[in-house]
Amino acid sequence: TVIEALCAMLIGVAMWKWGIIQGQRSALFYLVLGALAYGFGITARWMGAQEIMAFSPMPKTIWITAELARLAVGLGHLALFNFLVKSRIGWLILSPLRAAGRTAFSLYFIEQIIGLHILFSPYGLNLWGRYGWAEMTGIAAAVFVGLLILANIWVRFFAMGPLEWLWRSLAYLKWQPFRHPSGQIV
Repeated sequence: TVIEALCAMLIGVAMWKWGIIQGQRSALFYLVLGALAYGFGITARWMGAQEIMAFSPMPKTIWITAELARLAVGLGHLALFNFLVKSRIGWLILSPLRAAGRTAFSLYFIEQIIGLHILFSPYGLNLWGRYGWAEMTGIAAAVFVGLLILANIWVRFFAMGPLEWLWRSLAYLKWQPFRHPSGQIV
């Protein structure tokens, strides 16, 4: 619902203001935050799944904890990634994802075009209903890897994605630099 989305955004704004999202806290902070968030979120989801699978007509705790568990697991992911970035090996493993962060808005629309119009539409490849969960996961992984490669190639030449550039230019009411400020390939 709109109220749930608004509340989630406000939580994100608070975490941004506190420097949590940007990785401005210590590795220990992210380790503890991740343990607490995953501890609650995964436990609540597991308990809810057990109750649902019991097929009992009784009220379920997941009815109350579902949104909190979802937010907690998301917070756990945020803490895990920030914790990994704090180490050299984690930074190296995650560094290809930086390009996707700089082109996220554009990649979202490309992904929608690929999924809704190319792969699964009747006027595209018409793959709807032909694959099971495993094959669909493989398709999603292939699209993810392809878009990640595209994003990394793109940011070598441009400062940001095309939709990010347009959005920023509209927000500031001034054309923003599209290529890297130095004009060189990064």
